[in-house]
Amino acid sequence: RTDEKKPRLSIVLSQQNKARIDRVVEQMGADSITEATKDAFRLLEYFLKVADQKGQFYIKMPSDDAPKQLEIFGITDK
Repeated sequence: RTDEKKPRLSIVLSQQNKARIDRVVEQMGADSITEATKDAFRLLEYFLKVADQKGQFYIKMPSDDAPKQLEIFGITDK
């Protein structure tokens, strides 16, 4: 049913963190903070799932010769 209330998430942010979120929303081209937050949680969920399966992530910067292993929030080096 569309008239059911959806769960809401309320968080208190500093002005610095709000500005940071606004920059991310803009970089993502998201229509709203809600859309960007949903995408961010999907991405984090993916990283956690792969890390839980002992997967590894690599990133290659244009200035580097070879990809380097990426550690994400301490979860990918366990």
